[in-house]
Amino acid sequence: MVSRMKPTHAHEAAMHRPVLLYQPPAPVSEWVQQLQRDVGGAAFDRLKPVRRHMYHCTALAFVRLVRIEPLLDRICQIVAGLELESFYLGFNKFASFERWGGLNGVAAGVGDAAARRKTLVDAMWAAGLGDQLENGKSRPHMTLFHNSPPLGSHPIAPIGWRVSQLVLIRSHHGFGRHEEIARWPLSSPRQGELFH
Repeated sequence: MVSRMKPTHAHEAAMHRPVLLYQPPAPVSEWVQQLQRDVGGAAFDRLKPVRRHMYHCTALAFVRLVRIEPLLDRICQIVAGLELESFYLGFNKFASFERWGGLNGVAAGVGDAAARRKTLVDAMWAAGLGDQLENGKSRPHMTLFHNSPPLGSHPIAPIGWRVSQLVLIRSHHGFGRHEEIARWPLSSPRQGELFH
């Protein structure tokens, strides 16, 4: 059963973007936060670090709009009709590119995440919302720094979790805020797919 929050209407003139995402559980977030501080070092506060409560791995992002309530309603209707299985999502590398630094997915979780993404993309196109999708990184990743200088790339001790929920948020562009709209539980995997 979907758990849905009532959206607020603050900053209606601002741009908003719906995002479907996976949120890490508290123990994983704690580990990621320590890694974030280790990587940032003395320059941590100048690197625009992503705040712990906003850690996530994007499943599917949509374009920015001024008024997105009708789109949010349609997304909720579409996702509610899908059957998505839980899966393992893990990371084993810190990667740094121009103006971005974060974690890259491990091979064990990439295929499963890609399969869930394809299901979501196909469902949105079938419902006539394909032109509302944002083109972006499809490989699983978790952004830790925005607008950061190059921080290097290096392997890390593998960290991950079994994703059990899909969350829809409204991203308030320019305000650094995520507003939860709805969440759906993912079904248990078939026997034999529980562990990687």
